[in-house]
Amino acid sequence: MTADAFAQWLDDTQSSGRARSNSECARLLGVARDTVERWRAGGCDQRTALACAALLAGLAPYQTTEGPQA
Repeated sequence: MTADAFAQWLDDTQSSGRARSNSECARLLGVARDTVERWRAGGCDQRTALACAALLAGLAPYQTTEGPQA
């Protein structure tokens, strides 16, 4: 994901009401705010781009419905 695309994701996430700030976007991604600022300046990897798409789509973290294996 390019830096421009990540910056657009930050804007879109805030415009959609899913977050109010870059700090909240960082919390949603499970990273520090300085990491978000680094990605805003230099882009991020495919894994993070997929997480961004999932968050903007309102998806919850993946969970299985099965209990612990014995």
